[in-house]
Amino acid sequence: MRSGICERYGVIPVPKAMTESEIEVIALDILTEIGYERLFGPDISPDGHFPERSTYRDVVLIERLRRSLARVNPHISLDGIDKAVRKIVAQESPDIVENNKSFHKYLTE
Repeated sequence: MRSGICERYGVIPVPKAMTESEIEVIALDILTEIGYERLFGPDISPDGHFPERSTYRDVVLIERLRRSLARVNPHISLDGIDKAVRKIVAQESPDIVENNKSFHKYLTE
Protein backbone atom coordinates (compact mmCIF):
# COMPACT_ATOMS: atom_id res chain seq x y z
CA MET A 1 0.00 0.00 0.00
CA ARG A 2 1.03 3.55 -0.71
CA SER A 3 0.35 6.34 1.76
CA GLY A 4 -0.94 9.88 1.42
CA ILE A 5 -0.63 12.83 3.78
CA CYS A 6 -3.51 15.02 4.86
CA GLU A 7 -3.69 17.45 7.78
CA ARG A 8 -6.99 16.01 8.98
CA TYR A 9 -6.25 12.35 8.40
CA GLY A 10 -2.48 12.42 8.90
CA VAL A 11 -0.66 9.69 7.02
CA ILE A 12 -3.32 7.43 5.61
CA PRO A 13 -2.82 4.20 3.75
CA VAL A 14 -4.07 4.47 0.20
CA PRO A 15 -5.30 1.12 -1.08
CA LYS A 16 -4.47 0.19 -4.64
CA ALA A 17 -8.13 0.44 -5.61
CA MET A 18 -10.46 3.03 -4.12
CA THR A 19 -14.04 3.56 -5.11
CA GLU A 20 -15.15 6.86 -6.58
CA SER A 21 -17.32 7.52 -3.53
CA GLU A 22 -14.37 6.96 -1.16
CA ILE A 23 -12.25 9.42 -3.13
CA GLU A 24 -15.14 11.89 -3.18
CA VAL A 25 -15.59 11.75 0.62
CA ILE A 26 -11.88 12.33 1.24
CA ALA A 27 -11.73 15.16 -1.33
CA LEU A 28 -14.83 16.85 0.13
CA ASP A 29 -13.41 16.59 3.65
CA ILE A 30 -10.11 18.13 2.57
CA LEU A 31 -11.78 20.95 0.62
CA THR A 32 -14.12 21.70 3.53
CA GLU A 33 -11.13 21.68 5.89
CA ILE A 34 -9.38 24.39 3.87
CA GLY A 35 -12.44 26.62 3.74
CA TYR A 36 -14.57 25.61 0.78
CA GLU A 37 -18.33 25.52 1.24
CA ARG A 38 -19.99 22.14 0.73
CA LEU A 39 -23.38 22.21 -0.99
CA PHE A 40 -25.78 19.41 -1.83
CA GLY A 41 -25.80 19.02 -5.62
CA PRO A 42 -29.56 18.66 -6.10
CA ASP A 43 -30.12 21.94 -4.21
CA ILE A 44 -28.15 23.93 -6.81
CA SER A 45 -29.34 21.93 -9.82
CA PRO A 46 -31.55 23.61 -12.45
CA ASP A 47 -34.71 22.34 -10.73
CA GLY A 48 -33.36 22.61 -7.18
CA HIS A 49 -34.28 24.97 -4.35
CA PHE A 50 -31.34 27.30 -5.11
CA PRO A 51 -30.44 26.74 -8.78
CA GLU A 52 -26.98 27.94 -9.82
CA ARG A 53 -26.99 26.56 -13.35
CA SER A 54 -29.43 26.68 -16.27
CA THR A 55 -28.92 23.08 -17.37
CA TYR A 56 -27.09 19.99 -16.17
CA ARG A 57 -24.61 20.60 -19.00
CA ASP A 58 -23.38 23.78 -17.29
CA VAL A 59 -20.16 22.68 -15.62
CA VAL A 60 -19.06 26.11 -14.42
CA LEU A 61 -21.25 28.02 -11.99
CA ILE A 62 -20.96 31.33 -13.86
CA GLU A 63 -22.30 33.73 -11.21
CA ARG A 64 -20.19 32.09 -8.51
CA LEU A 65 -17.13 32.38 -10.79
CA ARG A 66 -17.92 36.02 -11.57
CA ARG A 67 -18.26 36.89 -7.84
CA SER A 68 -15.03 35.08 -6.98
CA LEU A 69 -13.07 36.79 -9.76
CA ALA A 70 -14.36 40.19 -8.60
CA ARG A 71 -13.49 39.39 -4.97
CA VAL A 72 -9.88 38.40 -5.67
CA ASN A 73 -9.39 41.07 -8.37
CA PRO A 74 -11.13 44.20 -7.01
CA HIS A 75 -9.10 46.41 -9.36
CA ILE A 76 -10.57 44.76 -12.49
CA SER A 77 -13.59 46.38 -14.16
CA LEU A 78 -16.86 44.47 -14.65
CA ASP A 79 -16.07 44.34 -18.36
CA GLY A 80 -12.70 42.77 -17.54
CA ILE A 81 -14.38 40.23 -15.24
CA ASP A 82 -16.87 39.33 -18.01
CA LYS A 83 -14.00 38.92 -20.46
CA ALA A 84 -12.18 36.61 -18.02
CA VAL A 85 -15.34 34.54 -17.49
CA ARG A 86 -15.78 34.10 -21.26
CA LYS A 87 -12.16 33.04 -21.61
CA ILE A 88 -12.36 30.55 -18.74
CA VAL A 89 -15.50 28.82 -19.99
CA ALA A 90 -14.51 28.80 -23.68
CA GLN A 91 -13.73 25.39 -25.12
CA GLU A 92 -10.84 26.14 -27.46
CA SER A 93 -10.30 22.55 -28.46
CA PRO A 94 -12.32 19.33 -28.73
CA ASP A 95 -9.48 17.73 -26.71
CA ILE A 96 -10.17 17.93 -22.97
CA VAL A 97 -6.46 17.57 -22.14
CA GLU A 98 -5.62 20.62 -24.26
CA ASN A 99 -8.45 22.58 -22.62
CA ASN A 100 -7.15 21.60 -19.18
CA LYS A 101 -3.63 22.71 -20.14
CA SER A 102 -5.01 26.07 -21.31
CA PHE A 103 -6.95 26.52 -18.09
CA HIS A 104 -3.88 25.63 -16.02
CA LYS A 105 -1.93 28.24 -17.96
CA TYR A 106 -4.57 30.89 -17.14
CA LEU A 107 -4.27 30.04 -13.46
CA THR A 108 -0.48 30.05 -13.30
CA GLU A 109 0.58 32.89 -15.59
